[in-house]
This record gives sequence, C-alpha cells and structure tokens, in this order.
Amino acid sequence: MSLLPLLVARTQPSDEPSLHPYGEMEALARWYTEEGGFLDWARRAARGSTERGFGRGIQAIVHAVDEVRRDLDRRFARGLCAWTEAGQPATQVLPIARAVERVAARFLEGAPDRRLLVLLLDGMAWMQAVQLLHDLDMRGWAPLDWHSVREHRVGEGLYPAMLAGLPTVTEVSRSAFFGGAMPEPGKRLDTQKDPDLWAAHRSALPLVPAHDRPRLLLRAEGHTKAGGASPEALSLVADPERRLVAVVVNAIDDSLKASHALRVRWAAEAIKSLPELLDQARDHGRAVLLASDHGHVTSDLLTRRAPRTTGGGARWRPWPSPEDPVDDDEVALPAKKGQVYAPRGAHGVVLLADDTTCYAGSTHAGQHGGASLSEVVAPCVLVGHDDNAHQRFEHDREQRLRRPVEPEWWHSMIRPPREDEEAASAPAPTTPPRRKPKPVDDRQLGLPTIPVEPPAPPAPVPAPKSVASPFGASELLAARVPDAGLRQQVAEAVDLLISRGGVMSTEAFAAALGLRSFRVNGYVSAFSEILNIDGYEVLRLDHSSKQIHLDREKLAQLFEVKA
Repeated sequence: MSLLPLLVARTQPSDEPSLHPYGEMEALARWYTEEGGFLDWARRAARGSTERGFGRGIQAIVHAVDEVRRDLDRRFARGLCAWTEAGQPATQVLPIARAVERVAARFLEGAPDRRLLVLLLDGMAWMQAVQLLHDLDMRGWAPLDWHSVREHRVGEGLYPAMLAGLPTVTEVSRSAFFGGAMPEPGKRLDTQKDPDLWAAHRSALPLVPAHDRPRLLLRAEGHTKAGGASPEALSLVADPERRLVAVVVNAIDDSLKASHALRVRWAAEAIKSLPELLDQARDHGRAVLLASDHGHVTSDLLTRRAPRTTGGGARWRPWPSPEDPVDDDEVALPAKKGQVYAPRGAHGVVLLADDTTCYAGSTHAGQHGGASLSEVVAPCVLVGHDDNAHQRFEHDREQRLRRPVEPEWWHSMIRPPREDEEAASAPAPTTPPRRKPKPVDDRQLGLPTIPVEPPAPPAPVPAPKSVASPFGASELLAARVPDAGLRQQVAEAVDLLISRGGVMSTEAFAAALGLRSFRVNGYVSAFSEILNIDGYEVLRLDHSSKQIHLDREKLAQLFEVKA
C-alpha cells in the first residue's frame, strides 16, 4: 500500500521564510505536479469497508491522509488569493492563459521540423494524468527532455505547475487556454467559440501558413458518434504542412457526471479516441502536449451544503460584495480583468477550498469550480514516442525521452537516514541557533521549498567509475563482462536487489534505476544471460506477479562474493 510509506516519510517543511506571501502556494503547486496525483490516486483506490479489522486499519491510514490533504488544500487556496493580489506572477507557476505561449509555441519555435498535437483532455486532474503517463510509457510514449532544459522551465519542477482559470470551470479555463487571455468579468461565456479564440491566438498564429489559421476541433468535429477520432482529426494530425493541431477530448469531464460508485482505471483504452490520435501522431512525427483546462475533486468526501448566495456552480458561488461573509472552508477573490472571472453584477467569486463540501450535485462522480489543489493545478506535459526520438529526431536532444516522474514513496522505497549518516553529513555549527525550531506537525507531508536561485541544469552523465561493491569486484563478473560501463550497470542492479531482500516489483526496479517501464523485461533478460551460469538461475522475472527475483545464495556461490 502506497499511503503508509508516505506517512512514514513525512517531514516538516523548511523553516526558511518565503520571499513572497504566495511562496507556499507555489511550493504546493510544484509538489502536486510531482506527488499529488499519486497521493490522490492511492487514497481513492484504498477507500473501502471498515467491517473487518484489516479494513479498519487501512481506512485509518486513509483518514489520516485525508486530514493532511484538507490542510494542504486550504493553505494552497489562501496562497492563491495572495498570488492573485500580487498580479499572478508567472515565475514559479504557469497561468493557463500563458500555457500555449510558454510551452506549445516555444517548443515549436525551437526547430522548424517540429510538429505538435495539442490534446486538451477536459477535466483531467493529475490523478488521471499520472495513470495515463504510466500506461503511455508502456506504449513507448514518455515526457520530453525539453521540460528539463533550464530556459524552458517554469519554476523548479520537471513539469510546469499550470494553474487553471478561476473559477475552475470549463467555460472560463478552457477559453483562457485557447484564447491566451482570461475572459473578461461579466462577459457571457460560450465554449463553442473556443475555435475562434484559438484561430486568433497571438502565439499560435505565427505557426501556421499565412493563408491559413490554427485549427481546433471540439467534440462534434473531432470525434465520431461512436467516440473514436474523426477522419478530419486524423487527417489534420497527418498533414505535414500543419505544425500545430489541437483537439478537445471530453471523456474525463463527461465521466464526472456518472455515478459516484463508478471506478475507472485511466489507461489509454479507457478513452476510445486517444490511442487513434496518439498512433497518428507517432506515425507522422508529432510530439503531443497532454494538457487539461482544470482538474476536479472526487465525490468521495463531498457533503452538500446550502450556499449563502444563489447562482454559480457546485464548487463556486458569486461574491456579491466585500461585506458578504465567507466561511472557513471558502476563499473569496474579487473579479479582475485578466485574472479572475465573475458573472455580471458580482464583486467577485467565492470558491470552496478543500474536497469535503459542495453546493450541489454531490451524487456525481466528481465536481470542479473550487480552489483545491486537484482543481487548480492542471497537467501540462509534452510527450514523444520512442520511434521518433530514435529515428526522426536523433539530432534533436530536447525530443529525447525520460521516465515519468514518480515519488520514492510510491514504490515503498523510503530509507530513513542512519544516525551516523546524519552526523557525518551535518556541518559543524558555527553560531548558536537564533530561535527555537518549530515542533514537527504530525500531519505534515514533506514539501519542496523554492530556492532564491534556480538550480543548475543536470550535469552530464559521468563516465563509469570503478565499482566498490563486492559483486562489482568479482573476477568472474569481469571475465563475463569486459565492458566497464555494462559491468557497472549489472552491479548496480544486483546491489539494488540485494538491498531489497532479493525481490522487487518491476515498477520499483525501473523507478530505482531510472528505466522506462517497457524496457525492464529486456534489461532483466540481458542481465540473466550474464548472471545465470551452467543452468543455475540466479536472476529471474516472474511475469505473473511482475516481480524480479535474485537468488543471493547462488550469486554468492557462483561469483564468490558475500550477498
């Protein structure tokens, strides 16, 4: 179970003050892109009965995580207000109205032979995004190295922390994405006009031929009645003259209107048009921007309450005036051109700040419109396919692929530091502490902090070093693997398995070694040819349980090392 290692690994955030009143919000947004989707996926999957003792224990863990998430949501929502008051600066987070400019257009401007398919999956939260990225990794799709290049980054995370329009409803946020600007307060909203907004987008226009305009296909044009990709959509993706094509996919947002009892495993096949569009993009050398206009909260904890004012939606309401009261689980934002939308006549909007309440519709599978992390922090990830990375774009380093981000606790790989390690790594104190440290809050998850100066880009991979482990120094290993680089890889894999008692899941093994998931079988097969000698099976892969087994006794006997 993934939630228990998470609670074991929790630590107090740095006591260093932020440079801005919204600094914690920025740190929380970055944390959510890296870990929050996994957290929400795990706690939803773990919910169940409390009739039996084991079930009661699991639900106690889930309840503890729910309390942590509620606190994080409210802190994030308060920071969102401070960020808006400061003018919504785009140094550490990415306002959705600037996503096309900062990601899609900048990617295409990097090389004339680049082409991009923008897939906006309406309502996709990071909980769905991490599942889709995992499934796509098995299909040869993975995040582009473009995200790791320093000049392309927004903030310090690998993925940009894109913040949806406020309130987080489709009419507001999707229009901001495709129009490059938030809709003006009081303006009547109509998502059917999004193709016109896209056609006039100032960052998209230079990327199409002079006689043409950017094309966006909504549900009716982009899909067949059976839910597959339409011939027009597939034709546009295949057109080499069109460097930029955009399609809206409504499957996830539509699923929120289903029963709260529904559980969907979000693989590519769960969205009928997605494999077709991705295959077409792969075959015609296109990268893909997987993006969302907003996320959502699930109905798992939602209880319905009456709003103080009429109008609005399930997770937001109009704010008539600054004197109108706001509850503890709400945040109020005044309407402001380019930043916050509000209906005509309202001073602003009031948004629910956590995932426990709604104003209406609690029997649906999910809702959106509020200011929680899962609604506001929307996915925005450039992905590419191995076929293109190795064949068509071998010269384009930014289109190389990398393993999707996964937190350590997801594979239960939490190793608490030993006391001697802490003592050895701690610098000698030079001055007495100026203040007493704050006590650790038992509910607090470990969160990143924003440094004053951004870190340097990743250093080049160093040349293989001599292996210090006993197995790496084996004479038999050196005889069977003359290449020092390959020998280093085998030794690292063996040492990893030894440290985990000789058994690891394929996913944990891949994550620890930085391998793409679909390459694990090949690696284990190649390493087995080296380690399995004279019929003795030292290393094996159990395909049914998806576990890798290392026989430490046979390893010690054959290679004359202590394992």
